[in-house]
Amino acid sequence: MKKIPTVFVMDYEKDALTPHVRPGLEWVIRGEGTATVKFDGSACRWHDGRLWKRYDRKLDKQAQRRHDRGEDLRPLLDGASRDSLFKTPPPGFEPCEDAPDPVTFHWPGWVPVSADQPEDRWHNEALKHLDEPLIEGCSYELVGPSVAKNPYALARHTLWRHGRETVDLPDRSFEALGHFLASREIEGLVFHHPDGRMAKLRRKDYGLFWVQEDQRKPRRRSDA
Repeated sequence: MKKIPTVFVMDYEKDALTPHVRPGLEWVIRGEGTATVKFDGSACRWHDGRLWKRYDRKLDKQAQRRHDRGEDLRPLLDGASRDSLFKTPPPGFEPCEDAPDPVTFHWPGWVPVSADQPEDRWHNEALKHLDEPLIEGCSYELVGPSVAKNPYALARHTLWRHGRETVDLPDRSFEALGHFLASREIEGLVFHHPDGRMAKLRRKDYGLFWVQEDQRKPRRRSDA
């Protein structure tokens, strides 16, 4: 599962979402594709009869220091030395993208969940308490007491299939989508186009409070 772009363009200097649609995502505003509820947890996938968890491969300490000093590492992302810039991933790592993000220098991917490692205990607990059988090739969200501050107040960990909760949005204008998010206790929306394209929109993009701490908005805002 690749990184999902946000429907509207963010003005990072003003720290505000703009009503300008990100190029290539006009299909969302036209009403194409299905709108679904975005879950707040940890992304997973079921592949080859195994559960895989998300792993974000980042720059190693030396490369991060070079980047922090202002050195431009982007020319190295397409070279033979690219791999040496990043931390050694866990065994079995499969990247979601052919190359790292040239802005954040993150390289997201998947690693298989281990049956006996302590860091995977919540994933293994979830496998024992499934709401539905897992489907080959589908992605899921790990939710539960020890994940993302447990916004759903769950008593145990489980896996929710992405896209399983759809919503009807006849008006997908900037204002209408903001009003919808303000009136629902959900983290956000994910839009699925029939050809596989995806886009997202979150409450915090509009400056609305969500369970997770938002460093940009240190105080809770009213949803009214």
